[in-house]
Amino acid sequence: MTDRQKVIKDCVRYSAVTVIGQGVGLIRAIFIPVLLTPLQFGIWNLMNVIVSYGSNAHLGVLDGMNKLIPMLRGQGQESEAEVIKDSAFWVNVFLSAGWGLVIWIASYAVPPLYTVALRITALVVFLLGLFSYYFSLLRADNRFTLVSAGVGGLSILSAVLILTLGYFSADRLSGVLIGLTISYVLILFFWFFKGQYRFGLRLNGLAVRRSFSTGAPLLITGVLSVLFLSVDRWVIASKLGAAMVGYYAIGILVSNLIGLIPGSIASVLYPKMLERFGATGRSTTLMSLLDGPVRVVVMLLSLLIGGCILILPQLIKFFLPKYLPSVPFLGILVSAAFFFGAASVPGNFIIAVNKQKPLIAIQVAAILLAVTMDFVAVQMGWGLIGVAWSTAGAYLVYGGGYMFLAAYFAFERRAEMTRFLVDVYALFAAMVLGLVLTMTLVPDGETAKAALAFTTLRFLLFISILLPALWWCNRDGKVMSVIRNELVACPKP
Repeated sequence: MTDRQKVIKDCVRYSAVTVIGQGVGLIRAIFIPVLLTPLQFGIWNLMNVIVSYGSNAHLGVLDGMNKLIPMLRGQGQESEAEVIKDSAFWVNVFLSAGWGLVIWIASYAVPPLYTVALRITALVVFLLGLFSYYFSLLRADNRFTLVSAGVGGLSILSAVLILTLGYFSADRLSGVLIGLTISYVLILFFWFFKGQYRFGLRLNGLAVRRSFSTGAPLLITGVLSVLFLSVDRWVIASKLGAAMVGYYAIGILVSNLIGLIPGSIASVLYPKMLERFGATGRSTTLMSLLDGPVRVVVMLLSLLIGGCILILPQLIKFFLPKYLPSVPFLGILVSAAFFFGAASVPGNFIIAVNKQKPLIAIQVAAILLAVTMDFVAVQMGWGLIGVAWSTAGAYLVYGGGYMFLAAYFAFERRAEMTRFLVDVYALFAAMVLGLVLTMTLVPDGETAKAALAFTTLRFLLFISILLPALWWCNRDGKVMSVIRNELVACPKP
């Protein structure tokens, strides 16, 4: 087998495993609310927020490593890359263990309702630190076959273990969290043996400082991003109770699942952006890695979001009636996922070209807007629908700011930048128009059979309305070119 055949085979395997993993992850996400009560699902969601905070326990060292290693190897500095790899490993182990210990200690100060869940979450945070290190290292080395196998394997294992242990445990919430813990342990063993990395017992102060200084802006953006995504749930938990978080989290769950695809595309492109920028030093040379991929992302988002908004309320109505209070605001949150999901590639682009500081201003503005509007919505008695609308407004500021900033640095001519932005958000407008028309013209079904027929008709009508906008987005063939050259096929070795 030639090198090129091996690369192509690895890429095919990577694509297949990623798709399977995301499909299994979707199944898991669907059945967790079935297993748990709204109160338990609310606590599960809050524990996931804490895990998200814990993913930044490395204090930016992993972000710095993830950025420095491809650039150093692109410049032929292999020995410096190895020193950073080893030093970052030991720092990350220490910091992840420390953050896990802090969460464990905090479990003694919270209401009994959260105690056991928080202690299991402390262990998950430590394991996530190790998982994040391996993920960053494998991605920096362009070993996407192992990355996809691990991420896909985590999806499959966590689905099996979470649902099995959750179903058979006396306390289903604890069973779900234990299943997640065991899944991380098994994938870490897999990556350890398959990755064949060896970590020298060295802690180079210069390498740590270099990684930290490079990653600090990325850490700030990461922490602010997690805070931005979770502020609505903390407001709901503090003002309306954990059970309300469970109802609200259905929309967040669907939005997160939709965001997996743009996140995966952004992960594949990020090392290429770093290598190209490291070689040229000019942000405009990365334009092709922004323009076409963003078009791919928004086309996929419009189809996924439209399908979810049309189908999910019917599924909840007939198969998950205990979550019926989630339906009124589900469409608001899922539609807003367009802005956040579309920002994945622009966000990585901005980081790759070292323009992180303006991102922080955008994030702070979005967080302040979200906090203010969330509290206003609760105080005015607008409930979860009000919080959903405020979240949608904050997502618009966040995603729109990222998109504009990336376009500003990527395009040499302002006319090209304007055309790009119009194409992106015109597709969102077409999606909204298609949804409004289909839901206005085609009624809901009162029985399961009628609902299936009317939902199918709605979806077909939605696609027919959206098709002209999809064609316009790919009128110059850029989308199909990106799919062939950047996302499916691999570059020649």
